[in-house]
Amino acid sequence: MAPDRSHPPAAQPARSFEFPDFERRSLGSGLELIRLAVDGLPLVHLRLLLTAGGHHASAGAPGLPSFTAALLDEGTSQRTGIELAAKIERLGGYLATGAGWDATVIETEVLAQDLGTGLALLAEVAREPSFPDHEIGRVRRQLQAEIKRREAQPSAVATKHFQRTLYQGTVYDTPLIGTHDALERMDREHVLDFYSHHVTPAGATLVAVGDITSEQLAEHAEGAFAGWTGDPIDRPRIEAKPQKAARIEIIDRPGAAQTEIRLGHVGIHRAHPRYLAAVVLSCLLGGKFTSRLNLNLREKRGFTYGVSSSFGKRSSPAPFVIATALANEHVGEALAETFGEIHRLLDEAPSDREVADTRDYLIGSFPYTVETLGGLAGRLSDLAVYDLGDDYYATQAQALGSISASELLDTARELLTPDRSVVVCVGPAEELRPQLEERFEAPITVLS
Repeated sequence: MAPDRSHPPAAQPARSFEFPDFERRSLGSGLELIRLAVDGLPLVHLRLLLTAGGHHASAGAPGLPSFTAALLDEGTSQRTGIELAAKIERLGGYLATGAGWDATVIETEVLAQDLGTGLALLAEVAREPSFPDHEIGRVRRQLQAEIKRREAQPSAVATKHFQRTLYQGTVYDTPLIGTHDALERMDREHVLDFYSHHVTPAGATLVAVGDITSEQLAEHAEGAFAGWTGDPIDRPRIEAKPQKAARIEIIDRPGAAQTEIRLGHVGIHRAHPRYLAAVVLSCLLGGKFTSRLNLNLREKRGFTYGVSSSFGKRSSPAPFVIATALANEHVGEALAETFGEIHRLLDEAPSDREVADTRDYLIGSFPYTVETLGGLAGRLSDLAVYDLGDDYYATQAQALGSISASELLDTARELLTPDRSVVVCVGPAEELRPQLEERFEAPITVLS
């Protein structure tokens, strides 16, 4: 018998999911350990989270935390960068370093039988980087080439300018990678100074996920990090001045076939009590294929291939941003529709059905984010970096399920400020300005 295709099949009951149990303990150095056992797979993912992050950059040296992090695995007092790479390759694993706004990360993944060697390498990179001059020059050139590549990419230009406008005068107004000129000024002394003052076991966390016992982790970690000391460092609080009124800025790209758009304002920090409700609100607005913005701008009007909205994740207030790329002739109308959708969230609560569908989407998609050891380590890293509480993921589904339509209305009215938003358009000003002047009273600035 042929299947009945006149209507979609009924959804099956959602499968229950519980975040795996994990444990914490501390070493005498101040380093905290978080272990999550995953049996049946002979691998261990190790992630060292150091409290130094992009927010520790000084005004005269933007990008220095990222530059320092990129150099950690380029040589130690025991091995050259090439020897480090060869060592981890022989283990069949990998070693990576990098800096976000809130932490510097050193991570590796090795076979469980090589746990001791993997931890020793991790500790060696964290404790004994040599920062050789020839590697500093090479990494500098790589980062400068990446900056140049981004300058030719409209999406990167839009994001960079949007954040510069929102956070002018703070460390957030410059990308994590820094600037070409700032990197040119940085030498080994700058890197050594940042490392000596910011890289410390105090406040740091080692996350271990995989086929590993508590005793094994404690034994190897104690050996690898024995004698490592340092004073704790404060995590700075970044406060941006709120926009007094809406503003529109056009980055002129004559001849561009489409326009990159960034629209939004300063949002909230990751540990904000309304963060989970904000995630639901943003998902309903532009966080899934059936979101209001996507159904309007893509499905109904055909203006774009896709549009997204999100609240950022930082220890200080991160941006709320709507991002899309549009055909030039539709920019004015699409922005008017976007603001209309935001105001609709402010004017009336969404339906119970729409809220339930959004909550179910978030609850149902969460398990896909923890399918790998690295995914689990990432979630545990968020607990450590943002002090979310050990029961956060155990209670997340219940917390999501309890968010109501009226709570989303309250959240929208507290967190969304469309009348004080920044709009950045990267596209041909000759085509864009008339559309925007026709529909909006906000001041328009054109930049080359």
